[in-house]
Amino acid sequence: MDSRMNDLDEATRTKVLSAVCRELLALAKQEDDTAASEASSVPYWCSLPTSVVGHRAAARSLRRAAEDADARVRAAELRARVEDPGGLAQAS
Repeated sequence: MDSRMNDLDEATRTKVLSAVCRELLALAKQEDDTAASEASSVPYWCSLPTSVVGHRAAARSLRRAAEDADARVRAAELRARVEDPGGLAQAS
């Protein structure tokens, strides 16, 4: 993790990770859409261009990174609930 992220409070860090997760998923969808578009122009009996395989691999990798970010967000939210079960810290 970037050392600047360590300077942020937990709530801000969680918001940043959530935004990163959403962006990674949007990028994965773009890669999937590009792969589908390129694949649709090729007759079914022909081999797919290697770019289609590359776009699909990129989409998988981006989704994996988004899942990792989401897991970190969920862990941070769980930690916050354990440390302040009644949500009293935000009530004041």
